[in-house]
Amino acid sequence: MPFVLGLLIRVTGSKLAPAGYVALCVLASLVAVSLLRETAKEAAD
Repeated sequence: MPFVLGLLIRVTGSKLAPAGYVALCVLASLVAVSLLRETAKEAAD
């Protein structure tokens, strides 16, 4: 992970690039969680 963040800073020239990377990861996680099916009301087999 530190390698990727260092690479982002080096390529973009911005020290804020890792924040954008984290924001994209958060967005991808929110999309994935929103696609999960609710199973609380189903019987456990």
